[in-house]
Amino acid sequence: MLRQALDANRRLQQAVADGESPEEVEVHRVLADRLYRQVTEHELIAAGEAPHIIH
Repeated sequence: MLRQALDANRRLQQAVADGESPEEVEVHRVLADRLYRQVTEHELIAAGEAPHIIH
């Protein structure tokens, strides 16, 4: 899951660097953000500290 989040962030950075449309960059940003949140929530749950909101 962490690898997916990191890959999504790299794709976002590449989309910005390539000058993709704002809409396409936003799609990459939303995906990267969602995956990062999932990783963070998973780590919190594994540590016994459930997040306030689970997405």
